[in-house]
Amino acid sequence: MAMNKTVVGTLAVLVIAIAAGAGFWFGQRRAPDAGASAASGAQAKAGVPAGAASGAVAVEAVKVARVAMPQTITAVGSLRSDESITLRPEVAGRISAILFSEGQRVAKGATLVRLDP
Repeated sequence: MAMNKTVVGTLAVLVIAIAAGAGFWFGQRRAPDAGASAASGAQAKAGVPAGAASGAVAVEAVKVARVAMPQTITAVGSLRSDESITLRPEVAGRISAILFSEGQRVAKGATLVRLDP
């Protein structure tokens, strides 16, 4: 049974490789012919002799315009503080009052929270 799967897998890979190679080969053979007929049609319209530009490439030109670029950038991300602390009570209880504001500087030894007696 394992040999059957191996043989089928190998044949599938071989068929895909042959199809890809044939597609590439036919694509390489057809591309110059299509480009030559398009170039000769463009040369005939422009009044250029047929043999003058055999390797001509079609070019598109656009007028350059000055446009103001936005001065802001929008991004999504997350922030982490450089410094942080963890507050832990020395005794168990519920916090009844927080005696500081976020970002406020506090003095050493100051009461930060009041517990419910």
